[in-house]
Amino acid sequence: MSDKYLVVMRGLVREREHWGPYLDKLQEYLPEYKIIAPNIPGTGDLNLMESKCSIPATFEAVRKQVKEQIPEGAKIDLVAISLGGMVATAWMQTHPEDFNRVVLMNTSYRGLTPFYKRMAISTFLGLLKSRFAKNNRRREEIIYSFVSNSEPDEELIAHWADLADRRPVTTQNALKQLFAASIYKPDLEVKPKVPILLLAGEKDRLCWVGSSRAIAKHWD
Repeated sequence: MSDKYLVVMRGLVREREHWGPYLDKLQEYLPEYKIIAPNIPGTGDLNLMESKCSIPATFEAVRKQVKEQIPEGAKIDLVAISLGGMVATAWMQTHPEDFNRVVLMNTSYRGLTPFYKRMAISTFLGLLKSRFAKNNRRREEIIYSFVSNSEPDEELIAHWADLADRRPVTTQNALKQLFAASIYKPDLEVKPKVPILLLAGEKDRLCWVGSSRAIAKHWD
């Protein structure tokens, strides 16, 4: 049995399968780890559940999943992106004893960055518009246009649309996740006791790179 555990967590309205082939590549590169990819309520195999309206409630649900897959007292390494990064922050501020180290990718907090900078208004409106697209294929095309600066990958978009057909995230759950992300503010006076690496894309149009810089500066 492995004694090393890597938890990887996606962001807004994304599920485990959105990691695509990367989970298999990670497992090949890190054979000594057991890799765990939990879904937040309202996504993936939990899509029939209601999403939580707060990040703290979301992390409790995710932590429960992870704890069921590792021995008592085991520590984890965690990689989380976007909304997943907020969930990870709430988790490590509440239970730092659960972690060895954490990587936060393209995330943000209220209190360090204004909402209109955390997510551009045009992006916010575009994602909101995607919820009312005529079909899942069109919705995923819109999402792809915000999360990638590359030419459209038709095969990948088709895969995402298939996931949405099979395990749809309801508009209600999408709005709950967006609301939870928009209001989340960690205890900024308490620097996490866990070693953190922050990664962010200079040209990310979903989450402004300055948000990660603000976190890095605030917590040194």
